[in-house]
Amino acid sequence: MASKLVISLIEEGQEYQQYLAEEGARAARAAGFAPEVIYSEGNALVQIRRLFAYVHAPAADRPVAMLVLPVSGKGGDKLAQNAVDAGIGWVLLNREAPYIDELRRRAPKVPAFAVTVDHTEVGRVQGRLLRKLLPEGGPVLYVKGPPEAASAVSRHAGLEEVLRGSSIDLRIVFGDWTGASATKAVGKWLGLAPTPVRAIIAQNDDMAVAARAALLEAKLADPGVPVVGCDGLPKVGQRLVRERQMTATVVIPPPTTLAIDLLGRALRTGEAPPALTRLGVSAFPA
Repeated sequence: MASKLVISLIEEGQEYQQYLAEEGARAARAAGFAPEVIYSEGNALVQIRRLFAYVHAPAADRPVAMLVLPVSGKGGDKLAQNAVDAGIGWVLLNREAPYIDELRRRAPKVPAFAVTVDHTEVGRVQGRLLRKLLPEGGPVLYVKGPPEAASAVSRHAGLEEVLRGSSIDLRIVFGDWTGASATKAVGKWLGLAPTPVRAIIAQNDDMAVAARAALLEAKLADPGVPVVGCDGLPKVGQRLVRERQMTATVVIPPPTTLAIDLLGRALRTGEAPPALTRLGVSAFPA
């Protein structure tokens, strides 16, 4: 009987999360695991409660490991400690956390590691695209992810690094990675007597196209306004670029495939994977 592998994600309605679920389940089955994908309704407490149930299940019902894309950067360390104490591997997706080193010291024979994209480089790529699109600068609407999300913070840092010294003026609003949240955030911004913008940039593709639609409806941008997104899924972001609903996007490879490969190797050989692996990103079009 195949070993159970839990893949814990954030929000079922978000396209990148669905992509991670599909790729993760496919890779898990190919590696001989029985995957169980669970979502957290975008709520950190819901995520912790659902993972807690696996950690404290009878030994025969526990998974061999849990791949976790955290809703929040806080509060996961205690749960992770409980997991490795119970012999359950702990793999962070698209996040970095200092407690991984402690987990590896605490239970050397239990796989504990992180596979993430280089979120700072995501921001740098977006910044280079923006400077190329707006060499003379100007006002830009920037839709970020949640303020507490480490990935959102790192992407913003990379963007600011590249834009330093330019005449690009960011007008920042916050979403929760969904198009609906971007529409709501832009709606609030529109109520503050905004001025037209020369470009739109967002920390994922869903929010980018939603922001574009809201600005077009408000007549604060023209249909040809440059739009830069992020995620770059083949059937979503890259398609939107081809259809000219976006100008460019940043392609983020799914961390699930490599994470499962490293996990399977660790369980077979007993050798610990690297504590942290960062995946590269690229612009689309190149």
